[in-house]
Amino acid sequence: MNVAHVPDSVVAVFWFASTALLAASGWIIAGRQFPQDSFMNRVGHTIVIGWSQLVIVGTVLGALGLLLPAALLGGVTGSAALTLILIKQRGTQPEKDEGVAISRPADQTSQTTAWLWLIAWFGLFAFWVGHAVIGGLLMFPDDFDTLMYHLPMVNHWLQAHSLYARDCLRWSDPGNNELITLWLVAPFSGDFMYALTNLPAALLLACASLELGRQIGLSTTWQNLAGFAVVTNYVVFKQLTDAENDVAVASLFVASLAYGFRYFTGDVGALKFGTISLGLLVGVKYYALGYAAVAAVTVTLLILRRTNCRAAIRMIPLGLISFVIFGGYWYARNWLEGGSPFFPLWAPGEGENLGQTYPNLWQTTFIGNGRPELFDLSIGAVWGMTGPCHLVAFLGLPVIFLWLLVSGVMRSRRSESQREGRMRLALIAAILGSFLVLLVTPFAVEDEPGTLNQMYWKYCPVRYGLCFLSLAVVGFAVMLDDLARFLRSCRGAPSGQLLSRRLVVLGRWIGATVPLVFAGEIVYQMVRPCEERSQCELIDSALIGASALLIVGQIRVLLVVCRQRQIVAAITICVGMIASSLTVSYLTERWHREYIPFYDRMLGQGLFSHLARTEPNGATVCVFDLRAYPFFGSSRQFRVCQPTGMVSFDRWQRYLREREVRLIAIRFDQTTRQRSWWNASVWVLDRPGVFLFVEQRPWPYAIYLVRWEAQEATSS
Repeated sequence: MNVAHVPDSVVAVFWFASTALLAASGWIIAGRQFPQDSFMNRVGHTIVIGWSQLVIVGTVLGALGLLLPAALLGGVTGSAALTLILIKQRGTQPEKDEGVAISRPADQTSQTTAWLWLIAWFGLFAFWVGHAVIGGLLMFPDDFDTLMYHLPMVNHWLQAHSLYARDCLRWSDPGNNELITLWLVAPFSGDFMYALTNLPAALLLACASLELGRQIGLSTTWQNLAGFAVVTNYVVFKQLTDAENDVAVASLFVASLAYGFRYFTGDVGALKFGTISLGLLVGVKYYALGYAAVAAVTVTLLILRRTNCRAAIRMIPLGLISFVIFGGYWYARNWLEGGSPFFPLWAPGEGENLGQTYPNLWQTTFIGNGRPELFDLSIGAVWGMTGPCHLVAFLGLPVIFLWLLVSGVMRSRRSESQREGRMRLALIAAILGSFLVLLVTPFAVEDEPGTLNQMYWKYCPVRYGLCFLSLAVVGFAVMLDDLARFLRSCRGAPSGQLLSRRLVVLGRWIGATVPLVFAGEIVYQMVRPCEERSQCELIDSALIGASALLIVGQIRVLLVVCRQRQIVAAITICVGMIASSLTVSYLTERWHREYIPFYDRMLGQGLFSHLARTEPNGATVCVFDLRAYPFFGSSRQFRVCQPTGMVSFDRWQRYLREREVRLIAIRFDQTTRQRSWWNASVWVLDRPGVFLFVEQRPWPYAIYLVRWEAQEATSS
C-alpha cells in the first residue's frame, strides 16, 4: 500500500519535503497576515493553515474516490506550492475594520522575559517530542479507541480509496483529525507514524490558550502560566501517543474563541482564521458541534455589543462557507448514504441497532443519568486526570464567575478597559456554554448501562470536558492575576503606621508568591502523568527532547552566522530529509518485525501469527470485535469488515458474499452479546458445513473459514 511500492526510506524524503513545504506556506501566510505577532502565535496560525490544507486535499480526493497515497502526497505538495506562488504574486496584508474596537497596544514585556518564556515553551515541546517518540513511535497502538476506529478508519479509507468506507464500524464519524493521521501513514507501508497525530493539536492548544489570555488582558506572566496549566494534564499527555481526537476539539475550540476575541479588537484577518478553526472543529467529531455553537454564539454576542453590526453580519457568510468547506463533507456524506447527518442517530432503520447497544442514550449523559454520586465521582475524575489547577478552577467556579462578572461590568464602564471587560463577560458565557455541552455529551458517564464505568475510570468525563476545564483554568488565572496585581500595588496608610507598613509588605509578598505557587502546581501536573512510565523511558524521552532542543539551537546559530534565511532553510530541509529517511527505514523494519508478536501477546495468543502464515494477502476477515485493527496486518495486507444490523442470516450472507469474506472472527464477550453480532455465533454453529471451525490453540476469538463451494452445493 506504499507509494508505487517504492521503499519507505525513499518515500520519506518526498514526504518530509512536502511537509516542510506545507509548514513553510503556513508560516509565510501567518507572517504576512499578522506581521507583529509573537513566535507562539505564528506557530498557531501555521498549524491552522496546514490543517485546513490537509482537510481540503483529503476531502476532495476522498469524495472523488481518488484517495491514493501518491495522489495525497502530490495533492498536498501541489496545494502548498500553489499557495506559496500566490503569496509571492499577490501578498497578504493585515486589515483593519473601523466598525470594531481598536486593537490594544503592543505588550511592553522586556525582550529577556519573552525569551525566557519562549525557552520554557521550547522545553515543554521538546519533552512532548521525546514522549511521542518513546511512548508512541517506538511502541505499537494499544489504546482502545485507537484500535477500535481511529486507525481502522484510516486503513478502510486507504483500501476503499474513498472517505466513504461502510465496512468500518464507525464509518459515519467525522474525520478531520484522522486526516492528519492519514497524512502521516498513507505514503508508507505501515502505520508507524500514527503517534504524531495529536502533536499539532497539542501545540495549537498551547498557542491558542496564550492568545486567549492575551486578548482578555492577562499579564505576560499569567498568559504563560495559564497556557502551561491548560496543556499539562493526563489527557494531553496520553493523546500525544495515540490517535484520539479530544485534544483536537479543545485546541480548535479555544482557537475559535481566541480569534473571535481578536476580531473584536479590529483584526479582520482574525475573522478568517477564526472561521477556518470553527469549520475544522465541526469536522472533528459529533460532540464538537456543541462547542462550535458555543464559540460562534459567544463571539457573535460579543460583536453585537458594538453599535455597528457590520462586523457581526460579516461573520455569518464566512462561517457558513467555512463549515461547508472544512466540515460539511462528513455530514453531507452521512445524509446521502445513511439517511441522517448524524448517523446512526435519527437514521431510518438504525434506531433498533443503536437501542440494542445502548438502551437509553440519554442515560449516558450527566443530566440524563442523575445519580447522586456523580458530583463526588466528578471531583475524583478531575483530580485524577489533571491536578490542582483544574480541580480548584472546577470547584471554585461560582467564585470565578462572580469575579469575572463584577470585574467585567466595572471594566466595561471605563473606556480604557471596556474591551477587556466585555471579553470577561463573554468568557463567562463560553464557560457556561461549554459546561452545558459537557452535561449533555453521550457516554461521558457510562457506556455500559447502570455501571457508571466511565466515571470510575475517570478518563472519559475529563477528556470530553477538556474544553470546559481549559476555559475554567483561564478564568481562574484571570482572578489570580487581578489579585496578584492588587496585592503588589498595595500602599501603606498616609500616617505610615508600623502595622500598615507590615501589611503592605505582607500583601506584596503574597502577590509575588501567588504565581510561584501556581507554577509549582503546574510542575506537579506535568510530573504526575510521568509516574506511570519507567525511569528508563523518562530518561530516553528527556534525551530525545534535549536532542530536539540542540537541533533548534543549531538552526538558531546558523541564522546568526549565515544571516541568509533561504540558505539556512535549504540546509535544514536537506538534513531533515536525510534524517527522516534513516528514521523511517528503522521504523519500517521494526514495525513489520514486531507487529505480529505484539498483538499476539496483547489480543491474539498466537492467532495473528497463524493468519500471517496461512492466509493470502488480500483475504477479507469479518471481525465481530470492537478492536479490529490488528486484523489488518502490519502492511494492511488483509481487508477487514465489521457488519451492523445483523437481523437475518440472508442479509448477512449477502454481506459476506459481496465482500468475498474468507474468515470470520468472533470474540465472545459482553460487547458481542450487546450487539446483534451474537446472532453470527448461532448462525455459524447451525451451518458447520459452510463455516468450518479452525482448530488451533485456545484463542480469545472463534475463527471460522467460509466454504463458499459448500454453500453453493447446499443452495443448488
